[in-house]
Amino acid sequence: PVVIYAAGHAVDAMLATNVADYMEFKSVEALLWLETNDPEPLCLAKVPCTKNDVFTTPLLSPMDKRRLMKFLQLAMDFSTQMVAAEQNPDSHTHSTTTNHCQPIPSDDLVKSLNERQLNQGRSLPRPQNKPVSEKELNTLQDWMRKPNATMEDYLCRQQHLSPKLRSIIRHALALETAEQPASLQSSMTRLRSHLQALGRYGTTAFLLPMYGTGELSQAFTRSAAVFGTTYLLRRPPLGILYQNTQSSTTVVEGIILQAESGDQKPEPIKNLTRPKIIRSRQVVVPTNAVIHAKKGQSHRVLRRISVLNGNLVHGDQRHVFVLPPHCVTGHAHPIHGISMDSSLQVAPPGCTILHLTTLLACTGDDTRQQTTLDKAAQMLLRENNGIAEVYVVTFSFMVES
Repeated sequence: PVVIYAAGHAVDAMLATNVADYMEFKSVEALLWLETNDPEPLCLAKVPCTKNDVFTTPLLSPMDKRRLMKFLQLAMDFSTQMVAAEQNPDSHTHSTTTNHCQPIPSDDLVKSLNERQLNQGRSLPRPQNKPVSEKELNTLQDWMRKPNATMEDYLCRQQHLSPKLRSIIRHALALETAEQPASLQSSMTRLRSHLQALGRYGTTAFLLPMYGTGELSQAFTRSAAVFGTTYLLRRPPLGILYQNTQSSTTVVEGIILQAESGDQKPEPIKNLTRPKIIRSRQVVVPTNAVIHAKKGQSHRVLRRISVLNGNLVHGDQRHVFVLPPHCVTGHAHPIHGISMDSSLQVAPPGCTILHLTTLLACTGDDTRQQTTLDKAAQMLLRENNGIAEVYVVTFSFMVES
């Protein structure tokens, strides 16, 4: 279960490969935040992403609204300048290139972007006559050059934002998932992706594929078949074959695939369990397929899928949910959720599919930790007493941080 940014590398790749011809999408209706402040009751509120959202949100105080608006404008100017730098690589800049961030172009490129890019409703990405705060942008660049700078430190010490506002920016706008604060560089990159995709096809930055996420791999398979590729089903990868050459370099020889579990041929059991080797000079695999080659702290991704016999919130059930850290007692990671309904052709009419995902620390007591998402689902269902879960499945898998 994934959402796709309405603008970015994923959309560019689908357009460049003509995979978009096989796909249909619907926009996510809202990005919702579960407010858990005691002693107030739980409530779902729209995450303030745009200027109108900031002014109308009940989540923030007037002072926090002003500070958030100022930071979002800074982040949009940063994002705009990065886009201008990528589109004009030969332009003169007023900052040097570093290993941590791209050069910032002149103020003229930021203003000229208004003439080349319009948001939904032909609105400008920034106020046309508002000057760019070069001092703030340079300060942000200085922070990004620091080797151990995090988004949490920058928002607290430089922007002086409240704990709630920092949590909303980190976990709902920059979509951080780990317990420890992410680096400022990586968080600003994710925040930039979010802001650039806002308002392209709907009120949020996200798209959901019709008929489920599996349509993505199926569409790429159709496109690849035109060029003579072969798609092998029911064969999960077990490992990669390597060969050490005389020059002490490692060369890929192929990939080892698991035996076909669904084979119904009358063959001996030993043949069904024999791995299959595909010889090739290049192998492309997901990162979780080579986790044993990494050295880092291990985590588990915990997922919970449930079918609801009604609507979780009012209207269409295409929403993204963010539950802040510690909303479930003893769980320090944020929880992210996606709801989908029959408008995406993934659920029967009148029903809702709810996906919840979070990280677990590998403490050896996974059974106790797996009740975390059960409690999170109860908190969301508490918003609507008229629906119930008719089916639930929970599973987890290992990743490397």
